[in-house]
Amino acid sequence: MEEEQLYLALIGDMVASRELPDRKRAQQHLIEAIQQLNSRPELGMEALAAPLTLTAGDEVQALIRRPETTMTLIQELTDRFGGAGKFPVFVFGLGLGTLSTGLIPVGPGRLPNPAIEDGPCFHLARAALEAAKKERRWVRCMGFEPRVDTTLNAI
Repeated sequence: MEEEQLYLALIGDMVASRELPDRKRAQQHLIEAIQQLNSRPELGMEALAAPLTLTAGDEVQALIRRPETTMTLIQELTDRFGGAGKFPVFVFGLGLGTLSTGLIPVGPGRLPNPAIEDGPCFHLARAALEAAKKERRWVRCMGFEPRVDTTLNAI
């Protein structure tokens, strides 16, 4: 039996975005940041199985192909909004696992869309995001071996 492909799902959320005085401008800034990050070869489609995508007003999702670029992607997105500890604040959940749906190409460019894909990697990323919010952490990881999860979440 063929081994299932593992993916690293990223879900990021702009905390308390409803409280922003100019939410429309913040969302436009987020859209521009996503487009710029996806166009960079070291952070874009060479590193991502599915591009960084705005999925709900202030939430982003991606499927990461090269895990070594994950922190650069997270840091770049955070920095575009003033850096850690500034408002608005981003929190991220990362989940390592498989896809139940496979990669689903859509739209004119026929790129996979993380908003319509599903599987354990996204379920774990969502649980990690909720844990990050609850624990007031920047990033949480789930789906690695337990000792690896513990080590990554201690950083």
